Amino acid sequence: MKKFNKLFPYVPLLFGILYFYCISCSAALYGDDLVYNHNLDGRSILQWCKEFYCNWGGRVPLQLLDIMFLYHSIKYWQIFNTVIMAVNTVYTVKIAKLFNKDLTDKSLFLLTSFQMILFIFMPKSTFNEGAIWITGSFNYLLPCAMLIMGLYPYIANIKEVKISKLEYILSYLSVFLCCYTEQTSAIFICMVIICLLLQFFRKKFVSKGLLALFAFGFLNCVVMFMAPGNKVRYDAELICWYQSFDTYNIFDKIVLGLIHTMKVLMQNGIIYFAILLLFIGFMAYKKDKELMLSYSFLCFLTFVNYHLVYNLTDEIVWQIYSVRTLLTIGMICFWILYSSWFLFYLLKNDMNLAVVSSLLWLATFCAGIVMGMSPTIYASGLRVFFVCYVLLILLDCTIFSYLLNYVK
Repeated sequence: MKKFNKLFPYVPLLFGILYFYCISCSAALYGDDLVYNHNLDGRSILQWCKEFYCNWGGRVPLQLLDIMFLYHSIKYWQIFNTVIMAVNTVYTVKIAKLFNKDLTDKSLFLLTSFQMILFIFMPKSTFNEGAIWITGSFNYLLPCAMLIMGLYPYIANIKEVKISKLEYILSYLSVFLCCYTEQTSAIFICMVIICLLLQFFRKKFVSKGLLALFAFGFLNCVVMFMAPGNKVRYDAELICWYQSFDTYNIFDKIVLGLIHTMKVLMQNGIIYFAILLLFIGFMAYKKDKELMLSYSFLCFLTFVNYHLVYNLTDEIVWQIYSVRTLLTIGMICFWILYSSWFLFYLLKNDMNLAVVSSLLWLATFCAGIVMGMSPTIYASGLRVFFVCYVLLILLDCTIFSYLLNYVK
């Protein structure tokens, strides 16, 4: 009976692992899997790495893992994919738990259940192509899981929670892998810089171990972004997918990424925003009933933005300099920033939670905007938003964990 009580909070996770394994078993080789299936034939691993880095891109470690699994039975990938999905969910819960040290077994059960439900309800168009596809899982699921795992030591540090030596060692592996895709590397670098600055301004020093881990990650980001193959791939994809893309300036590309991100997240992931709005409303009511006026304004802004992006087309960038378009973009940016500020204000009694929550909220949109820098923004489909949804899930779970204090 005692053993069951200890396992009780993790029952949803066990069911989740079984669910992820079952849907991984439904995967079949297609798309880029067939392209990379025999990519190593006649070449050594070292030779392949050199050629890929110079002729196609900087995602060498992830693509190498992909190819190595493609050379073996798909059953090995099914097990590996399940493990990585479990890592993603476990570290989401671990980060959320940092903001409620007094979680009871019942509360932990609710948190793990809530987190699993959010993962299961991720839009299939994103989840299936981002996690239940061999090449896709190595380009989206794996680096995303490694991002959450790599952020854990820094968030634990600002909460003054010590991590084990094993977790610290594993963080090097996670940081190494997450720094070899554009989305996760950008989010990692930006969030970690702010976490380190927060520690510095509070204590006037920065953990040497975490600084070394950041330097390691930053170095790998440089290696990835400086790959000669990135230019080769860009030129090839420009011709194939978006020939007019090269005429856009940096502002056009940011707007392109923002509009595309808002359309996808608002139309397909509205449930995550609705849950967050409910949490914000509950906190506003508990903190000060007068804040409900500001909350009503936030709900109104969300409603307006939902309809604004619903009626926009992805090619809005061609009308970027029209007054109507600029006002629409301004309204969207105002909604994002106002939401971030209101969330920060509600949580300012726990400054660490306020900072992390605001960062996760902003990172959700930044992860999508990054895709505006690539001519494959549409060709890549909806799987590129897997990272955005995971960040939203992490944000919802973190606030849910904090709110469990009110139901003890």
